[in-house]
Amino acid sequence: MGGSADWRMGGWADREGKERMTGPAAQLLIFGHDALREVRCLEELTSAFPTEERYGLTSQMRRAAFSAAVNIAEGAAKRGSAEFRRFLDISLGSLSELSYEIMLAQELGILPSEHAAPLLELHARSSRLTWGLYEAVSRRTAKSLARTQ
Repeated sequence: MGGSADWRMGGWADREGKERMTGPAAQLLIFGHDALREVRCLEELTSAFPTEERYGLTSQMRRAAFSAAVNIAEGAAKRGSAEFRRFLDISLGSLSELSYEIMLAQELGILPSEHAAPLLELHARSSRLTWGLYEAVSRRTAKSLARTQ
């Protein structure tokens, strides 16, 4: 592999010579797993929402969670760090939207706190990982821009 994809898909050897993932590559793999868990948790929780919310809050929450995950997957397949960063920015917007929707569902009483706790934990972790990935890609983009000037 060559070019800008190396940092995302590559690994580095540890002291014993075993390959391990670090940095943005590891964050991307961990995020993918956590995003899937968050989407599945959200699907389960929103299935218990009132039927009148099926095309409202239920649908909006599911779309936001799906969008956050899918934008990272799509961005990772694009060429170059700047384009990947743009997709991460969209993902962060979707995660922010979902934060508000979770809070609203709790405020409306359709998402009890005891059911929201696991979702909030997954959501916080996904948000932290996505933000960390965004910062790592931003640093890489800044370095690339500095080299070309």
